[in-house]
Amino acid sequence: MNAPESVKDDAPVECGGPEASTYLHSLLDGSQVFLSADPGQGVRDKYDRILAYVWTADGTLANRAILEHGHAEATGYGKPFAYSEDFTAAADQAQENKACRWSC
Repeated sequence: MNAPESVKDDAPVECGGPEASTYLHSLLDGSQVFLSADPGQGVRDKYDRILAYVWTADGTLANRAILEHGHAEATGYGKPFAYSEDFTAAADQAQENKACRWSC
């Protein structure tokens, strides 16, 4: 997932960043979540961020929900990942609909 920056030091807030953050908080705050790693990606990226699929207790795949609502784009940074086709389709639909970050 690549979402617009909203709190990166020495960088401007990117269009859609605050909305992405608000959406993710509304989806996950106070919720029990389950994480699963993608064997093709490893546990951390080159910036030492943890990479995981995030499932809510009701079965929502948060990664996909973020894409559907236009708050991020799907990327494996050159490596294949398990939900690439589904995630890319969700992100493409959001972009076509000019949802959130795609309206900038």
